[in-house]
Amino acid sequence: TDAPRPLPPLAGGAAPPAREAAADPRAPPTAEASAKLHGIHLRREAAKAGAGDVVDMRATKLRTFEIGHPDARNVHGKVFGGYLLRECYEVAHTTATRFAGGRCLVPAVVEDFQFVAPVDVGTVVALLAKVVHSTATSVQVTVEATALDMDRSLKRTSGNEREEVTDRMHVVFVLDGDPLPHVVAPQSYAEGLLWLAGAARYDRAVRAGDVPPES
Repeated sequence: TDAPRPLPPLAGGAAPPAREAAADPRAPPTAEASAKLHGIHLRREAAKAGAGDVVDMRATKLRTFEIGHPDARNVHGKVFGGYLLRECYEVAHTTATRFAGGRCLVPAVVEDFQFVAPVDVGTVVALLAKVVHSTATSVQVTVEATALDMDRSLKRTSGNEREEVTDRMHVVFVLDGDPLPHVVAPQSYAEGLLWLAGAARYDRAVRAGDVPPES
């Protein structure tokens, strides 16, 4: 077979810029990241005193369910990945719009959509979306698609089992209009790590020119 052709050069003969790699999510927060997390914690404390407005990350969660219908199957008999991508994007947009109070949002970055595992036709897929980071002019949503084991869900379990995550998406939306008066804030350590990962994606998007920096 023919070798894949390289991407065409940009105007002036320059090669397309390589996207900045994400940091290792298993690594502990750096001093700079810890300072950012402390800053959002202080903003949460100020909101309790009536200065500013903070929304808990857990309050932004939106969960929907989809069934992998036969008309969405691919040549391998599995659910077509593009169908799942569309469903993930739609719930991401709904979650972001809800957080933004109905303000107009424009998708700026769809980063790192991961096809973790194939999905069989007929599988019930749970889509869980939540706002993981926000600024006055942007909202970032992470969506996880999980294939539900309907047989196991009817049995008594120890509670340690986890359904299989099949797909994951991160979307950064920018506002087309008035800035947001509130920000999302984590409560638990796990949510703090999600917030830091979102802050890192936002910074990369700003450096890449995909998202305008805050004024």
